[in-house]
Amino acid sequence: MKRALLIAGGTVGGLGAVLMITPPNLSKTTLIAIDTAAPAPSAKPTAAAPTVAPAKPVGGVTGSFTGDPVTMRYGIVQVKITVENGKITDAQAVQAPSGSNDRYTQKAVPVLRQQTIAIQSANVQGVSGASFTSYGWYESLASAIAKAGL
Repeated sequence: MKRALLIAGGTVGGLGAVLMITPPNLSKTTLIAIDTAAPAPSAKPTAAAPTVAPAKPVGGVTGSFTGDPVTMRYGIVQVKITVENGKITDAQAVQAPSGSNDRYTQKAVPVLRQQTIAIQSANVQGVSGASFTSYGWYESLASAIAKAGL
């Protein structure tokens, strides 16, 4: 009985440690607003003014946009994206952790760059061994994408 309690306690403690270190879920949530004050539809059709979508620039956004620097446990992460016609064509680390963590950074940044270009959003997967750098990349990338208006 004592052994079972020690095993269960160790498992719960280990799980707690993993959840504490792992960055939060990076997926987006979409909220839909429901207008409860809208009148009920009538049986008679009425002429309504046509709705016009906001104008977007022809061809999309083009330029370079630098995200906010994010201070993480092992250093600062800052991402710069290059956008052509509304598509992310490149992503570079302007700042990334170095020193004793340089080997993890050197492995993580190319993977995060490839993911960014492939999925065209900030919803990148974390890189094993570089959780803090991955989360910093996500935060800085999200701010760069917001600055680009994508």
